[in-house]
Amino acid sequence: MLQVVPDKWLTELMRVCRSKDYSSIEDYINNLMCEAYAVAQLMDQLLKLIIVSEDISDRQKSLICEKLAVSILNLTLICSLTDTLVM
Repeated sequence: MLQVVPDKWLTELMRVCRSKDYSSIEDYINNLMCEAYAVAQLMDQLLKLIIVSEDISDRQKSLICEKLAVSILNLTLICSLTDTLVM
């Protein structure tokens, strides 16, 4: 069962991504990894947050969600391949 990622992590992710500062994004990711939340859960919640966001244009939402969808697909395929190789 996936653990829900607290809103503070999602809000902070949106903030650091807007900053366009690589070191801030890297620090955020390192801190988030220590919390051990499932990446799939984080991405699912992030998609929902982006869709309802009023400060992101529809065009931006479309581009972001398309990139996230491709990332989710790749994550799923990698997990499926890993499961197959382990068995």
